[in-house]
Amino acid sequence: MGVGLSHLSRVPARLALGFRMDLAFVLRSPALTIYYLAIDALLIPAVGGATFLLAERLAGIGPWSDWQVLFLLGYATTVEGILSAAFTYNVSHISRRIGRGQFDHLLVQPQPLWLTLVTEGFAPISGGAALVTGISIMAWAWTGLGLPLTIPWIAAFTVNLVSSVCVVLSTMFLWSVVAFWAPVAGEEISMNVHDALGSLGTFPLDGIGGAIGVGLVTVFPAGLVAWMPVRALVGVTTDPWGCLLTPAAAALIFTIAVPTFACGLRRYRQTGSSRYSTFGHRR
Repeated sequence: MGVGLSHLSRVPARLALGFRMDLAFVLRSPALTIYYLAIDALLIPAVGGATFLLAERLAGIGPWSDWQVLFLLGYATTVEGILSAAFTYNVSHISRRIGRGQFDHLLVQPQPLWLTLVTEGFAPISGGAALVTGISIMAWAWTGLGLPLTIPWIAAFTVNLVSSVCVVLSTMFLWSVVAFWAPVAGEEISMNVHDALGSLGTFPLDGIGGAIGVGLVTVFPAGLVAWMPVRALVGVTTDPWGCLLTPAAAALIFTIAVPTFACGLRRYRQTGSSRYSTFGHRR
């Protein structure tokens, strides 16, 4: 089943349903939800907090000022927040569903697989703490930097933010293909990739050259998550093409990830999974 207008028209209704379900989940146990939201709001930006404290102590890192590093931290946190709010319930961590034999739950639904993946993980309330935190940090850094709030800058920021999310999702789906052949190993590898993308994505990578530098924006694209787009948005680089590099890379990784994942999916349809676990399954 392809991408048709009838399927696209169902996206808003599916997202609205996800919001209502998430609201019901929050109202069922408000105290517990607030507890988890507070933890997310503190822990996710804490991953890159050491980078900002180092920049504050040294009045910057390389060509980056402390305010620019703060914006980098807020941007990376916002990317993680979007993933938490829009692709939760192991949609962004799809290797868990594959590795635990739960992908059948998606395949038996009477709708295209892409529609399920786009809408099933929408939980903006219970998963939105990091998003609020990231936006708040960026707003604080924006005032300190005095960036111009122009239409071209807003457009460049929006396109790059969406592209950064696409980079993480595409990379996660690409590495998750391993789980079609090795369920347990693939699940663990993909999780380690996600953790590495989060930790390396909050650090300015200027000065890292050679094979490592190239690898961090190609094979393992941690530099595309926040470093490359932010250095163009906040003026660390004056390259006129800087704001287009991450969108172009996101399109390339997505183009590679889709057929690669489809190849693994064809195997899954033929052989199924060698294990099944209910752990983490949304009932």
